[in-house]
Parts: sequence; structure tokens; C-alpha cells
Amino acid sequence: EKVTKISINETEQGNGIVKSVGNNLKIFIKLRRLFQKERPDVIISFLTIMNIRVLISTLFTQNKVIISERINILLHKIKWQWSFLRVVIYPFADMLVVQTERVRKMVIRFNKKVVVIPSSIDKTNEGDTAQLKLLEKLNSGNLMGKDYDQSSVPSAAALHISLTS
Repeated sequence: EKVTKISINETEQGNGIVKSVGNNLKIFIKLRRLFQKERPDVIISFLTIMNIRVLISTLFTQNKVIISERINILLHKIKWQWSFLRVVIYPFADMLVVQTERVRKMVIRFNKKVVVIPSSIDKTNEGDTAQLKLLEKLNSGNLMGKDYDQSSVPSAAALHISLTS
């Protein structure tokens, strides 16, 4: 079995709708070509914006796609355009992975095939407010106390999993 991580080294740059749409179209085309060339058995994607990009890139293909929301969508704010696209595009995923039952209940409207894989953080002492605050920050993708802009993160084309040796 082989797992390959592939980075497409693209970031969304520019302010303005035309520039953003143009940059994202380039990313969609690059991803689609990459998936056609690599022919992955399964594509696993992380981060909301990358999940949307991967799903759009695999529309009308036979690719199996698993997306992962490792955040609390109520605490982690994204631009309204990406939020809208999440609602429209997430139903095309073959599976959506989340960290908690609470988040599963929130995202079930996006995709009915939701699986919970809990965080590895020890939550045995739930009375510890400091630990709970840290957990909320981790689940929101916000450790610095600032909004985290996923569009500034280089796009990784998720993982290509080949089930043949």
C-alpha cells in the first residue's frame, strides 16, 4: 500500500472577485489534471477551502473523495462565498469526517455520510476551563486569537492512496 502527499503550491492571491475566481479556476484545472494523471483510488482532503476546491475539481468524475472538517464550524469563520459553496458542494463528497458528535449534528445537512473521528486530546477532565478553552481554539483552527484565513495556506492536493502494492 502506498500513500502519496502531493502539493500543488498554489495560494489564492489578490483582492477582488475577478482575481479570486481566476486563481481558483487555475487551481481547479490543476487539481483535475493531477487527479486524471495520478488516478487515485481515494482522495482525502483537509481544510474547508481545500475540500471545496477538491470537490469542484472532481465533479463528474469517478474519483472517491473523503473530506475532513477538523474544526468547529461555529467558531471557525470563513468568508460567506466559501460558506455558501460548502453547503452546495459538500453533498458530493463520498464521506465527511468530523471530530465530535456535536459538529456531526451541525454538518449532517451538508452531507449525510458523516463519520466522527474524535480528537486525540484528552478530554477526561472536562471541568478544567483552561483545557476546554484550548480545545475550542484547536477545534476552531484559531490558536493565536485571530481569524485564520485558510486562503493564505498553500493548497495541498490532499492524499493519493493507492491500494495496490
